[in-house]
Amino acid sequence: MNRSGSTFLANVIDKSNDILSCPEGDILLNILCLYPNSIFNEKYYIPILEKEYRSNLKLKYWNLHKLDINYTLFGITCFDVFVSIIFHYKQKVKPGASNIVFKAESIFQYYNKLNHTFISKYKIILLVLIRDIRGIYESQKRTKFPGSNKYMSKNPVRTALFWNKFIKNVFELAHNKNVFLIKFEEMILQTELIIDNIKNFLKIERIDFNVQNDVYERLPESHKRIHNKINIYPPDITIIDKWVNNLKKHEIFILNFFCRRNLSILKYYPISFIKKKRLIILLMLALYMFEAIFVKLNKYLVYKLKTLYFKKLYFYI
Repeated sequence: MNRSGSTFLANVIDKSNDILSCPEGDILLNILCLYPNSIFNEKYYIPILEKEYRSNLKLKYWNLHKLDINYTLFGITCFDVFVSIIFHYKQKVKPGASNIVFKAESIFQYYNKLNHTFISKYKIILLVLIRDIRGIYESQKRTKFPGSNKYMSKNPVRTALFWNKFIKNVFELAHNKNVFLIKFEEMILQTELIIDNIKNFLKIERIDFNVQNDVYERLPESHKRIHNKINIYPPDITIIDKWVNNLKKHEIFILNFFCRRNLSILKYYPISFIKKKRLIILLMLALYMFEAIFVKLNKYLVYKLKTLYFKKLYFYI
């Protein structure tokens, strides 16, 4: 999820010579992993990719161009092409790395299909970073999306529903041997221990915290502003409990109300519900819910239209 600490984690593990952390590029997943085992048809897919290379804020900093890339280096399916693209990027930036980290919120909806279909060809490992919903919302509330004046979230109900869905997906994958769970708060308090556990899980050489890497420099200019602390070590531990003082009481009440069960399971113990001004809180809750339902419905319709487009394209090919 946005503001969960994933860029800090990507930056730290990139300090290993065995790992390259790619910039964000969710759109590559959304284009090439919707039907990952379909045959890649250059006539249809390359114009779509080329358009994104030019226009997508995140992909611009990958410096990709179709003339430089052997799209079918690893095979002819759409997922093979996805691997070829990130491998091409690795060869340009850190050719000695044997592992590639690709960071994306949407990975959950593709992971099971990818892992099941391509398990004999690729080793796909999922590093899952979990953070207290109240810490996430506090950070989203004061952070604007790069390149815009829109805050990541001003609606605790919407963020809570998204977090609960995320945690449900985490629980479903938790017993998979190729899935490694990391709690943000433990990573901040015991960075070296957690990173050492990740190192052992990935079976890579040691990660040297003193190494100066270039993850921050490879971020888009608009993203550097919101990730300006990823090179600070040791990290600022006060960010863990910022939400206690920075969130309003009704926001904490709403987040606790919607996420109480998952907070307790994950041992993020919620503070007690406030008893005063219940009518005002309920009215605000109703407003937040109305907005959340409207936004969710809008996103669902957009997703269905995109799926329908690629489905038609897939069957036409």
